[in-house]
Amino acid sequence: MLTELRIGLAASDEAARMLKALGDPLLAFCARDPQTRMIVKRAPKGFYGRLDSRAVPEFLELLPVTPGTGVKLFRLKPDVVPL
Repeated sequence: MLTELRIGLAASDEAARMLKALGDPLLAFCARDPQTRMIVKRAPKGFYGRLDSRAVPEFLELLPVTPGTGVKLFRLKPDVVPL
């Protein structure tokens, strides 16, 4: 949970490095989740804030999900993430 907070609050480039350090993670983002709302409120220009404003960084690839769930699923593009 602490890692998620750090990633959500971080700038996009730093969030990319933290996600890459986890290996090959999938990222589930739900803008309606109370913890997500708290992170966005705390750092509106952070990684979660940008995702909330529909600014998807180039290092993420959107994956298909069931429509209407409110969840967006992403994976890292291996050739774009800085180390």
